[in-house]
Amino acid sequence: MPKGIYVRTAEIRAAISLGKQNPSAETRAKMSTAKKTHGMSHTITYNSWDGMKQRCTNPNTTDYNHYGGRGIIVCERWLNSFENFLEDMGERPGGKYAYSLDRIDNDGDYTPANCRWATAKEQAANQSHCSTCVCLNSRE
Repeated sequence: MPKGIYVRTAEIRAAISLGKQNPSAETRAKMSTAKKTHGMSHTITYNSWDGMKQRCTNPNTTDYNHYGGRGIIVCERWLNSFENFLEDMGERPGGKYAYSLDRIDNDGDYTPANCRWATAKEQAANQSHCSTCVCLNSRE
């Protein structure tokens, strides 16, 4: 099986956990037809994709009112396909907090043309602010 590809089949997982080196012909046939996933479900890149979707689609998410509640959506290409997101954005660079997903136009949607991996400093310079706040660094 190629590195990074995981097969979700209870029988196969059980065979592996029992240390069977040579699965039966029937198990091998199931392995070749079982649903394969990207193997990245527990990575920071996947978490960024999932967080983006949650912010835009789940009204129970803490920040929904700043995203989905404002009409920000995830493009159709990314909404139900982590693989497409990964193809367009690549893996999230740096460590856990080095970079995060940023929309270049804060009023725009999550699309390949409007997203980038940005540092905290880059994101801070790209924030939208409420109309009633006065920013300390403002020169107006």
